[in-house]
Amino acid sequence: MIVETGIFADGDERALLHCPVGAESPYEPTSVTFYNRKGLVDTLGSFGLRVDAAEYLSDEDRRRTDGAIVRGTFLCTKVASLLDQHPHACWLGGTHATWQKS
Repeated sequence: MIVETGIFADGDERALLHCPVGAESPYEPTSVTFYNRKGLVDTLGSFGLRVDAAEYLSDEDRRRTDGAIVRGTFLCTKVASLLDQHPHACWLGGTHATWQKS
């Protein structure tokens, strides 16, 4: 699978989802969510997708850590064993384990 998207360029110390709304969006009012690189890779992994390669419009974009939104293209491969590492029961009609405790 190929994912081409806007990426929140930060230091990738933790997985983040940047959510600028309205005029704060660098694109348009309907573009309101941007993962940072780590957040996108981690989230894709939780859906069983391994990121094999990442490309940016320029080497400068790859190195940026200033919070800019840059364009990234990610080549992914489905890896079934990754799904086993992330429970998805609540998405398949189950309930969240935290709320099952009495």
